[in-house]
Amino acid sequence: MSTEWWALIGVVLGGVLGGGGQIVAGILQEKRRHQQWLRERQVDVYQTFITEWRKHYDALVDYVFDDLGIVGEPPEDYLVPVFARADDVEIFGSQAAIAAAKVASKRLMTFWGAQRASREEKHAGAKEAMTEFTNQVRRDLRVG
Repeated sequence: MSTEWWALIGVVLGGVLGGGGQIVAGILQEKRRHQQWLRERQVDVYQTFITEWRKHYDALVDYVFDDLGIVGEPPEDYLVPVFARADDVEIFGSQAAIAAAKVASKRLMTFWGAQRASREEKHAGAKEAMTEFTNQVRRDLRVG
């Protein structure tokens, strides 16, 4: 084989390897972008659930502990937004976060329906469940 053939083979081989390298780099970059997008969605879903839960929790604390009856009773579908946000956690959250969100939602509902004698216990249970959820979020997102 002549030198021209070896040069041509080198050029072709270099082109194939260079093109393959670009394809691999593009795939890796797209994978990193997708992972970043998933993390952003996860953060949004977690923040939205925590915000919604706390908003409803604060209002329920006012209602449940209002012995003067000044605050009106929440409507029956009052906690639907909390459970809807828990469903969102199911889409993007880890299995542990999903379980913690469900527990926090259910404990909030239990707190709402608590009789006077068990209010403090149910109140503590709801707060405990949200603390566990936020701790799980920190573990998922690897935040202090």
